[in-house]
Formats: sequence, structure tokens, C-alpha cells
Amino acid sequence: MAKNTEISLRNKVIYSVYVRNHTNDGTFNAVAEDLDRIKSLGTDIIWFMPIHPIGVKNKKGSLGCPYANKDYRTTNPEYGTMDDFKSLVEKIHAKGMKCIIDVVYNHTSPDSNLSVEHPEFFYRKPDGNFGNKVGDWSDIIDLDYSNKELWQYQIDSLVMWAKIVDGFRCDVASFVPVEFWKQAREAVAKVNPDCIWLAESVHSSFNVFSRKSGIYTASDYELFDAFDMEYDYDIREVFDKYLKGETTLSNYMDMFNYRLNVKLDYYYKYTSSLIYDIPIPGSLYAFGAQVENAMEISNEGLELELQADILRESAVSWRMKFNMARNWNRFEKSYSGKDVVDGDGTLLVAGRPLNGLYVWAHRGYYNSDAEVPRLYKIDGQEIYFNGVATNGISGAVGDYRLLDLDGDGNPDSYYAGSPLPLAHGGWVNELMWKNFDLNVLVNFTIGRKMINNRMGLGFSRQSEDGHLTKLFDYRKLRPWDGVNKKPNAPAWGNSLSMNTDSAIEKVHHLALKQITLGYNLPDRISKKAGLSGVRFFLTAENLFYLSNYSGGNPEVVNIYTGRDNGDTYPLPRKYTLGLTLNF
Repeated sequence: MAKNTEISLRNKVIYSVYVRNHTNDGTFNAVAEDLDRIKSLGTDIIWFMPIHPIGVKNKKGSLGCPYANKDYRTTNPEYGTMDDFKSLVEKIHAKGMKCIIDVVYNHTSPDSNLSVEHPEFFYRKPDGNFGNKVGDWSDIIDLDYSNKELWQYQIDSLVMWAKIVDGFRCDVASFVPVEFWKQAREAVAKVNPDCIWLAESVHSSFNVFSRKSGIYTASDYELFDAFDMEYDYDIREVFDKYLKGETTLSNYMDMFNYRLNVKLDYYYKYTSSLIYDIPIPGSLYAFGAQVENAMEISNEGLELELQADILRESAVSWRMKFNMARNWNRFEKSYSGKDVVDGDGTLLVAGRPLNGLYVWAHRGYYNSDAEVPRLYKIDGQEIYFNGVATNGISGAVGDYRLLDLDGDGNPDSYYAGSPLPLAHGGWVNELMWKNFDLNVLVNFTIGRKMINNRMGLGFSRQSEDGHLTKLFDYRKLRPWDGVNKKPNAPAWGNSLSMNTDSAIEKVHHLALKQITLGYNLPDRISKKAGLSGVRFFLTAENLFYLSNYSGGNPEVVNIYTGRDNGDTYPLPRKYTLGLTLNF
């Protein structure tokens, strides 16, 4: 709807009247006698199909088509006089209804008064004669809205009628410039601020056909800049397919092509009978496992999409797209009904994410030998817990102080969450000016849990000459030495395992992924070279990123495991100069 449209129009009932066929008499006065019945149907607005004189030249049938208008400023004498019509409108108002009339501003009949008085207002065929752009409309000739004097004539006609009726149903409004309708609406509002504007648009397929044929047509969303109501033909064909089950609701919604589109999707998928290697008990078989359909998982998520045309009817067009998703999964059931340790060491726990983060609970460091946990062999020999640095768990002064969470006397690991981010998405900006185009892509993640093993790698790879791998900046290390009040690493020489809860970081990042600047050669130059199109472009990728992560670029860390082991290359900056030729 237009910006100043009365919202109550959405609930109004419109009743169509073709005066010629509505009654036996076919007159205004005869319609007046039927107003009580029309009112009883719940009618709010009566729409009169064209009430103007019908042209005779090239008319279709014996009566002619009412949309072959002969005179915009008077009534069809077959229906009655102008006074008869005014009287009918007064009676309509007296019964609490409104009245709109059909106006046909794309064309007239070949023998219209305008074709005689103002032949310069009309479209001309290559042979110089009057004509129309849609060949089947053989009883009309098209007006030419490149003539601004025509605009004023038509606007004056609308203002005249707006003093009598309550609004207009505008025939094939799509073929008349939207800017004309906007100016007409502004002029009419000065004499009738509550005027109703209803546009007949055209089917999307006809719109496409017309534009390919060089005929100006406006789409529904463009017409809404000037009109209160439309036929919504832009989406009618897709809507029909949706009702028949031939397309999805999302495809239907895409057809609205509003300035702002918002789409929110939720999905849930439960998958059973997943293939898995089932261990075979005993040692009598040639293989230790056999493949079976034996596992079950679920995936679900929310996805939000926004698209906004920031600038549309200007020299510069600017379209912005934004998307954000929250996705999660669960391990639902194993072949045995119990938790499973996968072949790569991944723990699969029913009801938890497929790649959960399991870490050792740790608070501080062992400051003395007496604090280090002990175990006892069967012969009574006392040893440090797990010996020294076994499976990432050490037992020496200066190592991590591991916590006993369940009270059984042994340090414990626990589930610390999913490596999948709370949200991730992207932001795209598309700008066009003349033959230039600019595309900017930014992506982001929010609340991604990661285990930073880079510090351990940097720590353990220090050489005697002080050379240190660049996986981690050793200057960030404050190892335990019995004196340092706030150490962030075990003592030098001890095992440094980062599979503790202190290694977990909640990571956010924002990255400028890609910028592309393009230029399309004008068609006249491309065609001289025998090409249908030529485009030059320059693309830059991975320009920079912002993140709170203490390690490297979090984008290179596997999103499913969340473990940064320092075994991936950083993303390089990349520049591409290209040429696209269309034949």
C-alpha cells in the first residue's frame, strides 16, 4: 500500500457494476433502484466499469468494448447524462457506500476526441500511423506518456472526476509510468484527500513478455508507491501453484519482492539407521567389526534472512542482505543403547551434541609434592596419579591442579558444551551505479566454544636457542615457578596439556571476506565486438578479521570439533583480476 493509505481498506467489500448489463434498462437510474440490494450484500464500495462513451471505429462486436474509451470527461449517453450519474453517486453516499469509477489511461479508441484534438499525445508505429503495442487489442490506440502535456490533460481529468466520485480503478496501470500516477495522486489529494486508488497490474509472465518486447511495464511493488490496492498479479501465478502443491510457500513468498523481506525458517530432522562399524566380540573372526545401520542422530536449527532495498528508484541502487542461523545436533541412540567411543576417539553421549567438548576440571596448580594425587599399586607401592603426563594428565609439582568432581578420589573430565556457535551468518551489500557494481561480503560467528591447544604446542616446541614456533607467542606465557602469583601455564619442563577447562574460550569473530568491483562495457561496444556482454572485475578476499580469540584466525579451526591444534594454515589474502565474455 501507499504510505498514506487508510489501513481500513483491507477489510472493505467492493461490488462491481457494468451499467449496460446490470439491469434490463442498462442506465444509471436503473442501478439506483438496486442500491438497497447491493448494500444488503455487505458492500462498502461500488466500482463502476467504464462509464465513458465507447468508440465506434474498429469496435469489437456489435456493442464495442467499454475499455475502448472515446471521451474521458463525459458519460456514455446510453447510460444517462452526467447529472444522472451525479444523482446516482449522491444516492450511493446516502446509503453509506462509496463509489469508484474505471479510468483507462493507457489507450483510447481510434476515433477518440483526443486523437483528433491532440494527435501528438499518441504512440506511432514505424510507418507513422497510430497503433498499439499489444496486437490483440485491435480496437484501441496507445497513448504516449513521453509527452508531458498529456500528463497534465489526464491529471486535470482525474481532478474533475475526484470532485464527484470517491476513487479510481485504473485499467492496466502497469503500462502507464508510475511517476505519472504519483503526480496524479498528489494533485487529486488537494480536492479529495480520501480518494481511493486501485491499480490493475498485469500477470508476471505478461510483464516479462512486455519488457522483453521493449514495452514499459511496472511491477506490483513499483505500483504500490502510488496505489492503495492492486490485483497482486506479480504473485498470482506462483500462488496458484502453491495452492495446487506445485511449489513451496517459501518460493511463493519470494515473489512479493517488497522493499523489505523477512524470512524465518525452523527445521528438525531425525535420522535413523545410520551406518556404523559395530565391534564383533571374540577373536574368531577375520575382522574386528561389521558395518550395520545402527545409529540415530537429530539435527535442528533456526535460520533468519533479511533483504532490504535501501535505494531502489535512484541513480544508485543498494540492496542489503543479512542472514543468521543457530544450528545444533544430538546423538540420539547407539547400536547398544549405551554411550560410544568412536574410532577417532570421539565420545558419543546420548542426548548430547555429536562433537561435545570434554575437558579436565582444573583450578590452579600443584604447589607442593603433597598436593599431587597418588595412586597405589597392588603391591602397595605409592605412585603419582597416572604416572607422569599420561593421556594429557600429569602428576608433578607445577602441573595443573585437577579437580575431583564426583568425590571418588580421582580427577574428572566433564562435558563443557558444543563447539557449534550460538549464531553465525553473513552480511552482503550490493551497490550499482551506471555500469559499475560493488559487492561486499562480511561473515561472523557469535559464542563459539573452542579449545586453544596452540599455547601447548608453542610451549613444548621451544628450543634451547630460544627459537619458538609461531603457533603461539611465548611472550604471553607466565609459567608456574612457585613465585608467579598469576601463572597461565604449568612449570617449564612439565607436560602442558590444554585439554583443561582453562583452555576453553568463547570466541566471536567478524571477517571481511570479499570485495568485488565490476564494470560492464556498454552494450553498444560489446555488440561491435560480436559479444553479448563484457565485464571486468577485481576481487579481494580475506582482507581482515576481528576476534577476541587468543590464538590465530578462528575461521580455520574445524567448527565441528572446536579444537585448535595449530595444524592448519592461516587464510591468505587473495586478489583476482578477471574478465568475463558472454557470446
